[in-house]
Amino acid sequence: MPPKRSQKAQKSIEQEGRISLAIKAIQNGRITTIAAAARSFDVPRTTLADRMKGIPNLYEARGTGHKFTQLEEESIQDWLISMDQRGAALTIAMLRDMANLLLEHRGDNAPQTVGKNWPTQYIKRHPELTTRFSRKYDYKRALMEDPNTIIEWFNLVEKTIAQYGITSDDIYNFDESGFAMGISATTKVITQSFYTGRRGVLQPGNREWVTVIESICASGRALPPYVIFKGKHFMVRWFDDLPKHWALNVSPNGWTSNEIGVDWLQKHFIPHTISQTKGKHRLLVLDGHDSHLTATFDKICQENNIIPICMPPHASHLLQPLDVGCFAVLKRSYGTRVAEYTRLGIDSIEKDDFLDIFPAARDDSFKEFIVQNAFAATGLVPLDPDRVLSKLNIRLQSPPLQERPVSQGSTSGSNISTGIPRTTKQLEKRKSRLNSGLSSAADKISSPTKRDLQQFYDMSVKLVHEHILMRDEIKRLREGNRKQTKKRERSKKRMPNIGSLTEVLDPTTNVGESQVEPTLPILPPF
Repeated sequence: MPPKRSQKAQKSIEQEGRISLAIKAIQNGRITTIAAAARSFDVPRTTLADRMKGIPNLYEARGTGHKFTQLEEESIQDWLISMDQRGAALTIAMLRDMANLLLEHRGDNAPQTVGKNWPTQYIKRHPELTTRFSRKYDYKRALMEDPNTIIEWFNLVEKTIAQYGITSDDIYNFDESGFAMGISATTKVITQSFYTGRRGVLQPGNREWVTVIESICASGRALPPYVIFKGKHFMVRWFDDLPKHWALNVSPNGWTSNEIGVDWLQKHFIPHTISQTKGKHRLLVLDGHDSHLTATFDKICQENNIIPICMPPHASHLLQPLDVGCFAVLKRSYGTRVAEYTRLGIDSIEKDDFLDIFPAARDDSFKEFIVQNAFAATGLVPLDPDRVLSKLNIRLQSPPLQERPVSQGSTSGSNISTGIPRTTKQLEKRKSRLNSGLSSAADKISSPTKRDLQQFYDMSVKLVHEHILMRDEIKRLREGNRKQTKKRERSKKRMPNIGSLTEVLDPTTNVGESQVEPTLPILPPF
């Protein structure tokens, strides 16, 4: 059951309701004086007068002890959200510094500072905010999260589909995924209560690399995998229980290559898709890996009515169905099964073991509905750019507000004389002066006008706060730009490698000349 209100709180709520009706009666002109309205609605005259002046009731009033006004806290929240949307979310320490910066720019003679726990309490007061562990995010990927780049990609896909009359059943995506054969997945385990932190779990030590080329169709079908082991020769035992239509290959490092890419296309993709083709052409969505962009690869595609289309670089995490819907599930499922092998006492995962584990992990990851959802999530089938555009939660461009130039000779006093308040204290003084000027004409000013003036003041306060925070960010960015410029101006000359050095060699020394054994510097005794 919900908690019951106290009798005092209930009476206060009922009284505030009558006060609201009294205020409306005065504003509508039905009652001309506050005293008459107080008698008509059975409310205290002084309380009604306070409400007419904008003084809130006890249950709506903001608690005491806050260093910031409600407007200032809203400005801080807006800035935190802005930084988060640009991929530069602030830490607790940064939030504290930002709050102290606003307090410093109030114009007080003795600026305050926030306490140690203020950031935590501030976040608790604002349900729109929370704290999370950060994750590393590649800057090049963030650069590609540009709506214009994404829209251009979808325009290209739409144009290609229309030009060649490609049906959704003929749209494919392929890519490689690498596995360290003996690495298990991180998972929750049950352990003794006195352990702290993450509990160590044994895993096989084999980190040999294996690459798997996968291809999926928008209809929900997955082609058999193409597995690349590290090695020079095939082992007969690999094929003993190999699932039907699976293909194996070897390379010196377990990675794909130009030749392997062509082999996959000729001997694997084409034979497995030609009988399933609904129209004349097949669309093959791929990334910009070198093995996908060779002249031989492209020529074979042309000869077999395959239209390869490359995604923008560093955008596969948004646009590639395999990356978005399948590979994460596949690696997690494989890692879980490696952990199960370890619990059976198997201390090394070899190629035979990989071929034994991988089929079950793959079955979990390439179900028909998973594949179809992967194409839908990337906006390919059905074609829907908004499925991707709605995920762009990081903007690298700066906010539109620009720093207002200030002349060299300007001071806080001159700012007031020119009518431009630059601190919240100056703005508060301006508001008080404006209120004093309007008090004599209070009867002639309508309530909507008063409300507009209050909203104008609130927006001005927020703009002052944003101006202060933007100036601080510009200062930091300029410092970073200065360091980058200094770094680019450093010498790029090379010196010969003749052992350890403590200072720059004579500039006349040439790398190609026969080198004389350098004289070791005499170091002072310890």
